[in-house]
Amino acid sequence: MEILFKEALKKNGMLKVRVKGKSMRPFLSEGDILFISPVGPAGVSKGDIVVYSENNNFVCHRIFKIQGSHLLIKPDTGIKPEATLSFEQLIGRVVAVEKKGIIFRLDNFIGRLFNIFISYFSLITAYMYIILGKLRNV
Repeated sequence: MEILFKEALKKNGMLKVRVKGKSMRPFLSEGDILFISPVGPAGVSKGDIVVYSENNNFVCHRIFKIQGSHLLIKPDTGIKPEATLSFEQLIGRVVAVEKKGIIFRLDNFIGRLFNIFISYFSLITAYMYIILGKLRNV
């Protein structure tokens, strides 16, 4: 499946996929549409949302830190990096998100600044999810 996805990206230059899951809330919600383009090492920076394959599933998480030839990535609802990826493991980078018919570009100057802001803000939201989860169990 990963090979087909990469070939389609290479051939078409971009793919659209629908979000499934909750790990990137509140920025990405289930049902949002991601516009994914192929990416190489020079095309990613801190805060970018990247797509990779894990156990035959496609996962999108945010780059938390770049360390040499590896990326520390985490979901927006996570407190610390969840995985370390090599550049070879990357399938693509999310360049835009469609939410309720409105497309938000992430591959321009404003979009990149927004991604950096969200990468810092996600630590706050991650703690909020933990606190709210504990309050719900009380």
